[in-house]
Amino acid sequence: MGKITEDNRKFLNGVFRVLRVDAPWRLPSTYSKWNSMYQRFCRWKDAGIWEDILKNLIDEPDFEWLIIDASHVKVHLHGMGAGGGKQDIMAHTKGS
Repeated sequence: MGKITEDNRKFLNGVFRVLRVDAPWRLPSTYSKWNSMYQRFCRWKDAGIWEDILKNLIDEPDFEWLIIDASHVKVHLHGMGAGGGKQDIMAHTKGS
């Protein structure tokens, strides 16, 4: 991975951190200087780079990373149904 790629990755991670924690631009020292990050964010905004990124994500979504693990899916109480049937199978998803 080249210097520019690493720099972009660090920048994007910093922007996502600001968005995720709803924090001001005062980032930990592992990122670049906060003012440099903010200025770059504004330059990308003015150049329309953020809009292009979002358009590409909307037009060509990549769902390969999207996995629903059955260990996190629980059967709703109303989905249990009446007695009999597959109650013993559904009991495993309830954690009992």
